[in-house]
Amino acid sequence: MAVSAIKHLERMRGSKVTCEEYHRLTMMQQALNLQDDDAVWMLFLAMEYQKAYYEQLPKKITDSTSELLKRVRETADREAANAQNRLIQSVIEQTEKLTARVHIVPLMPIYLLIILCLMTFGSVSYWAGLNAGLGRPLPLETILSIPAGTVLGGMTLTAIAFCLGVAFWKIAYYQKGWLVPMVAALGLGGVMFAMSRFY
Repeated sequence: MAVSAIKHLERMRGSKVTCEEYHRLTMMQQALNLQDDDAVWMLFLAMEYQKAYYEQLPKKITDSTSELLKRVRETADREAANAQNRLIQSVIEQTEKLTARVHIVPLMPIYLLIILCLMTFGSVSYWAGLNAGLGRPLPLETILSIPAGTVLGGMTLTAIAFCLGVAFWKIAYYQKGWLVPMVAALGLGGVMFAMSRFY
């Protein structure tokens, strides 16, 4: 086979002709009785180029598919990581909200007790000031007749209702810790009863 034909084929393909391809082309030339300068060689060279191209095509498809799958996998992993981070953040936020709600119920009696103590201190201080100003002792029930005492009585009733509500709610749902709010409600009720007896 002519060297110029081989060089032409190698230039078209961009790669060297293998021994197998050389023998196949030589056998074709001999079987068809083609001369080295025959124009039919151009047709065979084009067919040989197409054959080599389609033989390499599966590898090119595999490489392209692998690259595409790699990019898809990286994108999916990145999106999964972002979704996981968003989920973790959401769980943290919901846990913080739930924790705040859970702590409100046990802390509410303490807040009410602090307010009641402050109101009681203010009422008693006002009552003591009246006693000192008048120069004579006033009856204890006058605490309830002053504005702070009226507010104190209303807040005490609110605290009793709240403590009873918490206690009954815990009893209804078979939860522990119902005894403390029940005792607090009864204790505040006893204080209110004692004050009303004096009034």
